[in-house]
Amino acid sequence: MTKMLEAALAYCRAGHSVVPMRPDAKRPNVPSWEPLQTVALTEDQIRSHWAAFPNDNIAIIPGYKDLLCVDGDTHKVGGDEALYAFFWDTDLRIDENTPVAISANGGVHYFFHYPGGVGSGPIDKTVDIKSNGGLIIVWPSVIEGKQYKW
Repeated sequence: MTKMLEAALAYCRAGHSVVPMRPDAKRPNVPSWEPLQTVALTEDQIRSHWAAFPNDNIAIIPGYKDLLCVDGDTHKVGGDEALYAFFWDTDLRIDENTPVAISANGGVHYFFHYPGGVGSGPIDKTVDIKSNGGLIIVWPSVIEGKQYKW
């Protein structure tokens, strides 16, 4: 079993809706990922997909599991400041229990339980919200030779 397949199955077993992503790209490798917002792939479908495309990356749909992901491009000019301002202006708080991932380009993804979710979209040029209608690439995906990390 490949690391990608093993991870995709683990996300599925944890209740996430898994979206296969093209290798080294931020594009889904399914005809349409929108149906996966309400009906997740089964373990058998995941096994079948990764048998055919073993190098595909993995994304999850945060809103499927009542999650909200704050995607901060802290590697860009003004990214740290914009992320700080976003958290200052919201009721979301980061603590030692907040799951955080580092993206392949050095940005950060903070995950929060958010019943009902919210829509997805940009807050500004360096901060995005991913929940309902959005997806987020997760470990162990690799883009341009750099791996996502928890």
